[in-house]
Amino acid sequence: MAQKSGMQEGDRVLSANGEQVKDWGQWVDIVRSHPAQTLRLEIERQGHVQEISLTPETVSEGSSQIGRIGAAPLIDQKEFDAL
Repeated sequence: MAQKSGMQEGDRVLSANGEQVKDWGQWVDIVRSHPAQTLRLEIERQGHVQEISLTPETVSEGSSQIGRIGAAPLIDQKEFDAL
């Protein structure tokens, strides 16, 4: 889903609908709270800032409807191995 929107591995989300995205947890909260609603994103890709639009799919979680894009954080293997 994330790749269908134009996102690529290594992209860093800077803002969503004009709101600065400070960390992964905030990004997850934004996506989850916008099922089937288009988000205007400002992303950094290979040192360049650009805008794309992304619409999270709607999925059921218990009795709630949430947004999901099928993305995960990029984890540095060296840092992971050091744990």
